[in-house]
Amino acid sequence: DGRDAGGNYVLELQPRRSTAFINKIFMVVRLESVLNFAKNRANFMFTATRNELLFPVLSTTVIDHQGNTTTMEFTNIKVNSRLSSSFFNFMIPPGAQVVRPPTAAAPGR
Repeated sequence: DGRDAGGNYVLELQPRRSTAFINKIFMVVRLESVLNFAKNRANFMFTATRNELLFPVLSTTVIDHQGNTTTMEFTNIKVNSRLSSSFFNFMIPPGAQVVRPPTAAAPGR
């Protein structure tokens, strides 16, 4: 019926193209968020508080073609928590090739 035991919505997703690793994915989305969105659809994005979870994914379950499942449950979800850029430090590994997208030609060239 599209709901879990807690009344949260369960979405069943199937890839458009077959993949070797994914047959289908189930995502559980918090019920209150869906109801709040439906009630205030027109101005929801503008009235939501910073800590309110718009459509938090509570869990995902991936099922492969052999029937194996991998479930991830998410807790203490925070949206747009404004992490400092100092938390991230990407260094290109030695010997890695950096590929950049082509730049668009200026109009008239």
